[in-house]
Amino acid sequence: MKKIEYQFTQVPTKLMILLDVNCRSMLFTLCQLSSHYADENCIFFRTNADLVAESRLSQKLVIATLDTLYRHGIIQVWSAGKGNGKHANYFKLNLERIKEFERLKMDELKNPDLQIPMVDYRAKDYSPSYLKRNVPSVSQELSEEIPDDFPRNSQITNNINNIENIDNEDTINNKEIENSNINNIEDEYNKRINELLKGGMKVENILINLAKEDWECFKFFKGKLKQNEDFKTHYRRLLPLVNELIQQYEPC
Repeated sequence: MKKIEYQFTQVPTKLMILLDVNCRSMLFTLCQLSSHYADENCIFFRTNADLVAESRLSQKLVIATLDTLYRHGIIQVWSAGKGNGKHANYFKLNLERIKEFERLKMDELKNPDLQIPMVDYRAKDYSPSYLKRNVPSVSQELSEEIPDDFPRNSQITNNINNIENIDNEDTINNKEIENSNINNIEDEYNKRINELLKGGMKVENILINLAKEDWECFKFFKGKLKQNEDFKTHYRRLLPLVNELIQQYEPC
């Protein structure tokens, strides 16, 4: 066998199947960063802005996916606070928890009860649980303060300046999440839908994929089909499928 001269990133393949596409992207990103930058304690540092660039997710999705992984005990997160408008955290993959998912059999992964949905970051008064105190979660027993002797230097170039002087904060500014421009979200949805349409995917298959992977985008596309003159004929034809998908995949 020919020797491979470059590095592969190890990822938990079974856990990936249980995550939605956004959380999957974030977990892959964290696995890659951990393999390159984790110290002897398997801890590494990143700003939210860095994660946006590296995962190709929006700011809100970065926060929501981190929160999802944290709540399910897949990662540990320590807030390093905010400086120069950038939020930063220390991260550690919880390998023991990940192994629990990897022990599942392939047939078990088909169980819808095992699927891990992303947190509802659009809910009123939402803020990520890893920035709160005394929030019950799978990760609660893992939550602890960064040790006093923990190195507070970044392994990245576009880091927070003078991280020693960052004031610790327990909650993120909700306005940064909730009051961000709704047009940005719609632009993301439109871009994704247009790419699928240009790729030749049928409207019914787009609905099915979105219902499974991105419920908010599914609702957005459903609204477009219903309101847009070009799509109205599709909507009437596909209404039975739409109702079936709503019954099957609508979050509780």
